[in-house]
Amino acid sequence: MFRLMYQLQHLKLLIEVQKKNEDTAIIIIDRPVPQKGPLSNVIFKQEISLTELKHDLRKLLPASLDGNVQEDLTRRLVETIGDHCSQFGRILPNDLMTYIAAHFLIIEALHVAQGLPLLSKQEKQQSFAVTYNFVLDILPHELRIGHSYM
Repeated sequence: MFRLMYQLQHLKLLIEVQKKNEDTAIIIIDRPVPQKGPLSNVIFKQEISLTELKHDLRKLLPASLDGNVQEDLTRRLVETIGDHCSQFGRILPNDLMTYIAAHFLIIEALHVAQGLPLLSKQEKQQSFAVTYNFVLDILPHELRIGHSYM
Protein backbone atom coordinates (compact mmCIF):
# COMPACT_ATOMS: atom_id res chain seq x y z
CA MET A 1 0.00 0.00 0.00
CA PHE A 2 1.27 3.48 -0.86
CA ARG A 3 0.47 6.13 1.74
CA LEU A 4 0.63 9.66 0.31
CA MET A 5 0.41 12.58 2.75
CA TYR A 6 -0.60 16.12 1.82
CA GLN A 7 -0.98 19.16 4.05
CA LEU A 8 -3.86 21.48 3.25
CA GLN A 9 -3.90 24.31 5.75
CA HIS A 10 -4.68 22.65 9.11
CA LEU A 11 -5.69 19.30 7.58
CA LYS A 12 -3.41 16.37 6.92
CA LEU A 13 -4.77 14.39 4.00
CA LEU A 14 -3.83 10.72 3.75
CA ILE A 15 -4.40 9.05 0.41
CA GLU A 16 -3.86 5.31 0.33
CA VAL A 17 -3.66 3.35 -2.91
CA GLN A 18 -2.78 -0.23 -3.70
CA LYS A 19 0.79 -0.98 -4.68
CA LYS A 20 1.62 -3.15 -7.71
CA ASN A 21 5.37 -2.63 -7.39
CA GLU A 22 7.74 0.11 -6.21
CA ASP A 23 6.86 2.37 -9.16
CA THR A 24 3.23 1.52 -9.91
CA ALA A 25 0.02 2.21 -8.01
CA ILE A 26 -3.38 0.66 -8.60
CA ILE A 27 -6.40 2.88 -8.10
CA ILE A 28 -9.99 1.73 -7.85
CA ILE A 29 -12.41 3.33 -10.29
CA ASP A 30 -15.84 3.47 -8.68
CA ARG A 31 -17.79 3.68 -11.92
CA PRO A 32 -21.37 2.43 -12.09
CA VAL A 33 -21.96 -1.29 -12.56
CA PRO A 34 -25.22 -3.24 -12.96
CA GLN A 35 -27.00 -3.93 -9.66
CA LYS A 36 -27.53 -7.61 -10.57
CA GLY A 37 -25.92 -10.14 -12.84
CA PRO A 38 -22.35 -11.21 -13.61
CA LEU A 39 -20.97 -7.64 -13.68
CA SER A 40 -22.50 -6.60 -10.35
CA ASN A 41 -19.33 -7.46 -8.42
CA VAL A 42 -16.81 -6.15 -10.94
CA ILE A 43 -14.11 -3.88 -9.54
CA PHE A 44 -12.47 -1.59 -12.07
CA LYS A 45 -8.80 -0.94 -11.39
CA GLN A 46 -6.30 1.25 -13.19
CA GLU A 47 -2.53 1.02 -12.99
CA ILE A 48 -0.72 4.34 -12.89
CA SER A 49 2.91 5.22 -12.28
CA LEU A 50 3.39 6.52 -8.76
CA THR A 51 5.15 9.61 -10.12
CA GLU A 52 2.21 10.39 -12.42
CA LEU A 53 -0.33 9.83 -9.64
CA LYS A 54 1.54 12.18 -7.29
CA HIS A 55 1.71 14.80 -10.06
CA ASP A 56 -2.02 14.45 -10.78
CA LEU A 57 -2.95 14.66 -7.09
CA ARG A 58 -0.90 17.85 -6.64
CA LYS A 59 -2.71 19.43 -9.61
CA LEU A 60 -6.11 18.31 -8.33
CA LEU A 61 -5.74 19.35 -4.68
CA PRO A 62 -7.76 22.44 -3.75
CA ALA A 63 -5.71 25.58 -3.13
CA SER A 64 -7.23 26.07 0.32
CA LEU A 65 -10.16 25.18 2.53
CA ASP A 66 -11.50 28.72 2.28
CA GLY A 67 -14.49 29.32 0.05
CA ASN A 68 -16.24 26.59 -1.91
CA VAL A 69 -13.89 23.60 -1.80
CA GLN A 70 -16.10 21.46 -4.05
CA GLU A 71 -16.13 24.19 -6.69
CA ASP A 72 -12.33 24.49 -6.48
CA LEU A 73 -11.94 20.70 -6.78
CA THR A 74 -14.18 20.65 -9.86
CA ARG A 75 -12.37 23.60 -11.45
CA ARG A 76 -9.01 21.88 -10.90
CA LEU A 77 -10.32 18.64 -12.39
CA VAL A 78 -11.54 20.46 -15.49
CA GLU A 79 -8.23 22.37 -15.80
CA THR A 80 -6.22 19.15 -15.45
CA ILE A 81 -8.31 17.44 -18.12
CA GLY A 82 -7.95 20.54 -20.32
CA ASP A 83 -4.16 20.40 -19.91
CA HIS A 84 -4.23 16.73 -20.91
CA CYS A 85 -6.31 17.52 -24.01
CA SER A 86 -3.94 20.36 -24.96
CA GLN A 87 -0.96 18.04 -24.65
CA PHE A 88 -2.41 14.98 -26.42
CA GLY A 89 -5.19 16.42 -28.59
CA ARG A 90 -7.82 14.16 -26.98
CA ILE A 91 -8.65 12.30 -23.78
CA LEU A 92 -9.28 8.57 -23.84
CA PRO A 93 -11.90 7.02 -21.54
CA ASN A 94 -9.28 5.36 -19.30
CA ASP A 95 -7.43 8.65 -18.87
CA LEU A 96 -10.62 10.50 -17.99
CA MET A 97 -11.69 7.81 -15.52
CA THR A 98 -8.24 7.88 -13.92
CA TYR A 99 -8.39 11.66 -13.38
CA ILE A 100 -11.88 11.37 -11.90
CA ALA A 101 -10.80 8.49 -9.65
CA ALA A 102 -7.88 10.62 -8.37
CA HIS A 103 -10.34 13.48 -7.83
CA PHE A 104 -12.44 11.18 -5.63
CA LEU A 105 -9.35 9.99 -3.72
CA ILE A 106 -8.93 13.61 -2.64
CA ILE A 107 -12.60 13.98 -1.74
CA GLU A 108 -12.43 10.82 0.36
CA ALA A 109 -9.25 12.02 2.11
CA LEU A 110 -10.94 15.35 2.86
CA HIS A 111 -13.95 13.54 4.34
CA VAL A 112 -11.69 11.44 6.60
CA ALA A 113 -9.59 14.45 7.69
CA GLN A 114 -12.71 16.48 8.50
CA GLY A 115 -14.49 13.61 10.25
CA LEU A 116 -17.28 13.52 7.66
CA PRO A 117 -19.01 10.27 6.69
CA LEU A 118 -17.60 8.46 3.67
CA LEU A 119 -19.73 7.96 0.59
CA SER A 120 -21.32 4.55 0.17
CA LYS A 121 -20.34 2.44 -2.84
CA GLN A 122 -23.59 3.41 -4.57
CA GLU A 123 -23.05 7.13 -3.80
CA LYS A 124 -19.49 6.88 -5.17
CA GLN A 125 -20.75 5.25 -8.36
CA GLN A 126 -23.48 7.85 -8.82
CA SER A 127 -21.07 10.73 -8.14
CA PHE A 128 -18.54 9.21 -10.53
CA ALA A 129 -21.15 9.01 -13.31
CA VAL A 130 -22.35 12.58 -12.67
CA THR A 131 -18.76 13.88 -12.79
CA TYR A 132 -17.90 11.86 -15.90
CA ASN A 133 -21.01 13.07 -17.73
CA PHE A 134 -20.39 16.67 -16.60
CA VAL A 135 -16.89 16.57 -18.10
CA LEU A 136 -18.18 15.02 -21.34
CA ASP A 137 -20.77 17.79 -21.61
CA ILE A 138 -18.11 20.50 -21.57
CA LEU A 139 -15.56 18.76 -23.80
CA PRO A 140 -15.64 19.58 -27.51
CA HIS A 141 -16.92 16.57 -29.47
CA GLU A 142 -13.62 16.01 -31.29
CA LEU A 143 -11.82 15.46 -27.95
CA ARG A 144 -14.22 12.75 -26.78
CA ILE A 145 -12.73 9.81 -28.70
CA GLY A 146 -14.44 6.56 -27.65
CA HIS A 147 -16.57 8.04 -24.86
CA SER A 148 -20.18 7.35 -24.03
CA TYR A 149 -22.30 8.72 -21.23
CA MET A 150 -22.80 6.66 -18.06
